[in-house]
Amino acid sequence: LSREAHPAAEIGLGAAGLVEDRTPLITDDVQLVPTGSNTFSKADKGFFYFEVYAADLAAVRVRVRVLSRGTAVWESGAMTLSGTHAGSRLPLETLEPGSYELELTATDPTGKQVPRTAAFEVR
Repeated sequence: LSREAHPAAEIGLGAAGLVEDRTPLITDDVQLVPTGSNTFSKADKGFFYFEVYAADLAAVRVRVRVLSRGTAVWESGAMTLSGTHAGSRLPLETLEPGSYELELTATDPTGKQVPRTAAFEVR
């Protein structure tokens, strides 16, 4: 999860750049800076970042959902990845204050699913 997004070129980073001995989280030439908190306000800009590694990346589909008490309140639909690194904006402006779970599920051509979740709160 992140609150900050910067053009990677603006800060002199490429996909292989290093900052303070850490690999930056870069997707589509945008660097996302991890946040130390999972609490956002509706006025915040929120982002998420993930990586998928597979032998045939073009065949992998990813679905991103925001869940409230197990019920989807936002869904990306099936996405095809153009690279191993991906990210997007959290739909904070559409969410009511409360606790949520970001759920990313990668599905390979055989139907094997790998889910990952991150809890966050909107105030």
